[in-house]
Amino acid sequence: MAHFAEMVAHFCRNNHANVKYTDNAIYQVAYNLYDGVRDKFLFSKFGLGTYLSTRIRHGVLEGELRSDFVANNLVLNKTNEKYVNNVYWSRTYGLDERGNNELYKMLSKFSEKVDDLISYFKSDVLQIKIIETQKGFFNYDINPETLSLEALEIAIQAKDSDEFSMLVIKNLWQITERNLQTIRLYIKDYLSDSFHKLLNELSTEANIPELAPIRDDFYRTISDIRTNTNQKLTRIESWFYIQESKFDDFKLDELLRIVWDSTGKFYPKKPRVCNFELQGAEITINASYGIHFSDILRIFLTNMFKNSPSNSEFKISTKLKDKILILTFENFIIVNDIDLNKEFEIIMEAPNKLLLEGGSGLIKAQKIVKYDLGDINNYVCIRADEGKCIATIRINIEDLTI
Repeated sequence: MAHFAEMVAHFCRNNHANVKYTDNAIYQVAYNLYDGVRDKFLFSKFGLGTYLSTRIRHGVLEGELRSDFVANNLVLNKTNEKYVNNVYWSRTYGLDERGNNELYKMLSKFSEKVDDLISYFKSDVLQIKIIETQKGFFNYDINPETLSLEALEIAIQAKDSDEFSMLVIKNLWQITERNLQTIRLYIKDYLSDSFHKLLNELSTEANIPELAPIRDDFYRTISDIRTNTNQKLTRIESWFYIQESKFDDFKLDELLRIVWDSTGKFYPKKPRVCNFELQGAEITINASYGIHFSDILRIFLTNMFKNSPSNSEFKISTKLKDKILILTFENFIIVNDIDLNKEFEIIMEAPNKLLLEGGSGLIKAQKIVKYDLGDINNYVCIRADEGKCIATIRINIEDLTI
């Protein structure tokens, strides 16, 4: 391997300006070496694919998401591919035949939608993708030219085959972290919103005369499930973090662009241009704070994508002075300033209530900057002004940087 790295280095030094992807043997060797390590990382006995299959997709996931719905008699079980009626409500509250039939139709439809959500999460999200036509949010699909060039660069850095393998694995962990960010975003936003939407629909559909005997307890059960589902999704989201550090310390400006790219991919129908005005963002931050900074950036970027008109521009700026970092996010809005500022005021003044009901990104961001980043004087400020939403985050970085 040492000879290969020397050969690659010599090749790149002398041909860098004219490098193009061909069927050149050097590219093929580089591709095959990288692909071999990637294959073991993803599909070996102890690889990511085995973990996802045994520990999550066919392990605890379905029980974690479905069990409370079944235990509280809102989701039906299947026999021979058909949902079986649950007699709890009719026996407990004396529903007549018509009420029982209406309830069965309603719960069958609700059960199918819940099962579809879980099934999609397992079959389309929690899958490994290595070619474009495959499904999966664990996306390791890299076109051959890019992959070959990355492998060549890694080979140049490596002193021997062991170091080459370790550098490829490091690269794969970086890709994995980006994938995990996307999956956490999916859970926090799409999956959470989808479950709450289904519960809202169920509550509305239950408001019929035939179900009057069960209505109060039925609504109370839906409210309890809503809270339990929030807690379950938070726990499931926690599975999608890398538990031990696989990363080096990071530069803030580079992380900003990574999170910007990953968030933008989650909103393909809302393409945006972002103007970066970064002063002091070249700072290097301790790896242990990477997750917290990623979450802060994701919260505000997601807010910008969700609440701005089509084709509007974003602005992200940083200023650093005396170990105090100021991050500012600006975007145009589609509601009037007064209404939005009232909403912000309600959110920031009632954090406990909002956390119980599904949480607020603003509340979480406030918690992160004050407690996870270790300075109670840190803050999040957000306001609407002249048709723009402006979020300002103050972070004391004195003990966070290298």
